Amino acid sequence: MSQELLVEVGALEESDSCEPSVTCASLNVDCEFGHWTSWSACSVTCGTGQRYHTRTVIVHAQASGHRCDGGMEEVQSCTMEPCGAARDCSYTEWSTWSDCSRNCGGGHRSRSRDVWRTAKNGGAECPEADLEETGVCNTQDCIANAWGKIDCTWSTWSSWRSCSTSCGMGEARRTRIIVQQAAHSGQPCSGFYQEFRKCQDKPCEQKDCQFSAWEYWSSCSD
Repeated sequence: MSQELLVEVGALEESDSCEPSVTCASLNVDCEFGHWTSWSACSVTCGTGQRYHTRTVIVHAQASGHRCDGGMEEVQSCTMEPCGAARDCSYTEWSTWSDCSRNCGGGHRSRSRDVWRTAKNGGAECPEADLEETGVCNTQDCIANAWGKIDCTWSTWSSWRSCSTSCGMGEARRTRIIVQQAAHSGQPCSGFYQEFRKCQDKPCEQKDCQFSAWEYWSSCSD
């Protein structure tokens, strides 16, 4: 008589509860915008126009994080000076004073500025003479050298003046003055009070001949 062999088989798998090392919430990353850029220049030079500024996404949302809400660009209106209004010429700030032309006996120093905005639509022009200013400096007495001679001394050259033409070739000028005349057989000054050089702010614009629009047709002849 045959006998059956019975084998007890245990469980092949076991499970148990555990705590996750990373929570689901920690995987959520919210979107973030960067800072707004500075406003752009106005789209017009007179009247009312528009300007804009932009921003970018610097952190993108991940998992269930909040998405960025809002635009990447903002636009607003901007108002410049009225079109056709007169505008006076205006200057930049004065530069710092130059070094004094003499250490003693009274010298001269100068400072300059430029035209910031030109006159427009009949506004007041900037006088060219107001582009440079001179002043006295080091006025204390000098001690003459052993021979008592005092040589002639020039001031420093002024800044170059504006070009004589607004377009095409012109001339610019700069000047200087004598701040100390020769005395007691000192060396006289040599050279010139002014210098010239060629200049060209921009080429003159060439314009082609243009016709006006055609008039209306005349009545048909009989």
